[in-house]
Amino acid sequence: MKWTTPLLSAVFALVFISTPATADEPLTMELIQRISATSTELGPIENGMDEFSDLEAFADYDDPADIMLLSNTKQDQLFEAGLKEQGLYDKAEAILDNQSWDSYGDYMRNKMRIGLLVIHKLKGNALPAAGNEKTAMLLKQMPPSKADIDFVDKNWEKIIPELQAMNRS
Repeated sequence: MKWTTPLLSAVFALVFISTPATADEPLTMELIQRISATSTELGPIENGMDEFSDLEAFADYDDPADIMLLSNTKQDQLFEAGLKEQGLYDKAEAILDNQSWDSYGDYMRNKMRIGLLVIHKLKGNALPAAGNEKTAMLLKQMPPSKADIDFVDKNWEKIIPELQAMNRS
């Protein structure tokens, strides 16, 4: 089954995966720039990948939101298996190591953290419309921290170019 929830797909295209345990690193412009740089470097690799939903490693998951609700360790195992299944693990790992990520899952959780903050910034406290139940569920289960919201509000104009760079990759 393809993952096709429109808002969720847009967020994944822009900024990817997180878990209830969330990313632990404080939100800074340096972190956002590192996510953006990694997205640019990984872009050609990710563009060449099959849909994760088509991979054997993800056969038990109908929706990326289901994966976001797993532990960080389980996410890391799934992403590693998916990258290996595609023959892309070594290339991706070299980029992730160069950008100081612990794993592809670590990078993806931070990317999704930014994605949820973007949704929050654009929609405020309003939850996404019908058809985006998984996104609404994620925002309820993983609401952005006040510190992250304040950081985004204070730095929104600086963040926009980084988001645009992520979206281009």
